[in-house]
Amino acid sequence: MDHLANTIFNLCYQFVIAFTFARAILARSINYLCITILFMLTRYLGIVVILLVFGHNAYGQWARGADKGYVQVSFGTATASDQFNASRTIEQLGGLNDPQRYSENAVYVYAELGLSEDVTFIGSTFYKDITVQTRNGNLTTQGLSDLTLQLRYTVYKSSALVVSPEFGVRIPTGYDPDASPPLGSGEADLFFTLNSGLSLYPIPGYFGASIGTRLRGGAQQDEIVGHFEAGYFVHPKLLIRGRFDGLESTTNSNNGFNVTNQVFEQGFFVTGPGITFLASERVQLSVDGRWTVAGRTSSQLTNYLFGVAILW
Repeated sequence: MDHLANTIFNLCYQFVIAFTFARAILARSINYLCITILFMLTRYLGIVVILLVFGHNAYGQWARGADKGYVQVSFGTATASDQFNASRTIEQLGGLNDPQRYSENAVYVYAELGLSEDVTFIGSTFYKDITVQTRNGNLTTQGLSDLTLQLRYTVYKSSALVVSPEFGVRIPTGYDPDASPPLGSGEADLFFTLNSGLSLYPIPGYFGASIGTRLRGGAQQDEIVGHFEAGYFVHPKLLIRGRFDGLESTTNSNNGFNVTNQVFEQGFFVTGPGITFLASERVQLSVDGRWTVAGRTSSQLTNYLFGVAILW
């Protein structure tokens, strides 16, 4: 009986020590742990959306604040001559029998409006002009793609750390989902994202991370998304950024891939640098490069973007 009591006491004591130690670690570096968990989930669950951080917002001020806003218009180009097949190996886009080249020009609009000190409304959409060159001629599609509406709520905020869940819906704008190449799935999607941001003050830098899920409509398979970003002000008006974005469908049926048709399941890992120039308190300019470095049933894209943002 005494042996059993001692055993229970020792287990309880070890638990208290472990809990205290873990609590201390979390208090100092919860954001780093979140990032670690994000990539563990990305690797083992089969993994953004996407956390957008610019200028003064880079220091974890995720909620815009009541009646404050941010609008960014970006112009982007993307090209691809290769693709990742179902086995995650690189091959010619379209295959050897019908080599293809994908190119697009796009205009992206992203806006935030603070509804209160802790709640921010977000809206975004984009217009694309897509061309796929094939042996039998070019396939082209132009039009407005999906409209995304989101609400972000700050549940925790300290001098260094912010945690903000985000809920949203992606709605098709009336395009033809059977177009070749398609502008989108033509189905509504629901998604949830958990965001975190860490200021490195007094070092003029930050870390940001998010992980979430997208519930796809129709025959599209649900997806897990993740994002990590780091930034450093080399000058009070010049921010250097680096980012990683991952996405993975929750199923893996080894279906084929063709960039001219709908994609029902996919995976990709995108990375690249960016620069933001704070031209004034209300105007920011940004340049980004992004490369798809790994994937499954997806194009190996090279993407460049130039953005202009206005704040109030």
